[in-house]
Amino acid sequence: MEPLDVYSQIQPLVKNEINNALNDFADERQFDVAKIPAHTHTGVDSNKVSYGNLVNRTRYILYRIIIPTTDTAVANGVGGDFVMPFSGYITSVGATVDTAGTTNTTTIDLNKNGTSVLLTKITIDSTEKTSRTATTQPVLNSASVTFQTGDIFTWDIDAVSTTPAKGCTPFINVIQTD
Repeated sequence: MEPLDVYSQIQPLVKNEINNALNDFADERQFDVAKIPAHTHTGVDSNKVSYGNLVNRTRYILYRIIIPTTDTAVANGVGGDFVMPFSGYITSVGATVDTAGTTNTTTIDLNKNGTSVLLTKITIDSTEKTSRTATTQPVLNSASVTFQTGDIFTWDIDAVSTTPAKGCTPFINVIQTD
């Protein structure tokens, strides 16, 4: 039996997710300029900004809340609490499932200290495995995107496909500020 080369299998997936996160980060429509942490200007053209220190503070948090072989089901606090280990602000959210559900969407909510941070919840469309391809994309509540060390995040599954998806891994893209 040959040894399993996990690295070569997951490396392209991780690289793709990191590129997606950086693309989300680079989309200036995602940001409230007042919330962008310290950065430098080139001095030549005031519109050019060096984001090197922002990229170094970008964190992509994946949190498996349902194992791959288990059906998604409507419930609150799925997967338990995630205590944030640093302060910062959320730039994007989403989720993936291991096996796509069929007929209707799976809807997921992210809560900070018991209150939703989303104006439009995360959806995964029928026969899809990721929210990135959803017809309706999640929208963050700008009043709720900042967080402090020790804030508690939880995930709710508010709706499931008629034939439920299996497994669920939500993700949060954040900028660390401390």
